[in-house]
Amino acid sequence: AIDGDASIDGAAFAVENVDSGDSDFRLNYVPPADYANSAMRPLYITDSSYPRWVGYGRGDILQPKPGQSLSKPVASIPQVQHTFGYYESATPLMNDQGLGLAESSCSANLQNNFPNSSELREAPTGLIHAMTMMQLALERCATARCAVDVMGDLGERYGFLPCCGEPMGQFVD
Repeated sequence: AIDGDASIDGAAFAVENVDSGDSDFRLNYVPPADYANSAMRPLYITDSSYPRWVGYGRGDILQPKPGQSLSKPVASIPQVQHTFGYYESATPLMNDQGLGLAESSCSANLQNNFPNSSELREAPTGLIHAMTMMQLALERCATARCAVDVMGDLGERYGFLPCCGEPMGQFVD
């Protein structure tokens, strides 16, 4: 991160280095949206390689190409009435409110299992994958404090899942 005092125009910068050779780095904008009170938000286990997600309503570049199947949700949670728009690449990046996220992965054997896991160890099932957790924070929050609170609440309520290790969030607003 670069503090605003270090730049010519006072802007602060935060960057992320995704050191994966096969990640889906296409830049996508997910537009803001309004939902009915009873709407549900599908949860997905996304892949970092191309295509990271295939479907409708999250930007044209993620719509299915010939031979691609739609991504299938593993669960759903209550949707908020309004979501902010946000940019994403290999990971969710920044929303239209100026909230930015980055993640840092490290190896870990977390307690929660993926839904329908074939692992033999007994552990609770986690429903919110790290990339989806970051999407939810950008959809629902305008500040870093809100993002920490929302991600903590959702992780406790629905269970957290890693992405190639144990992501640790970094916030900028």
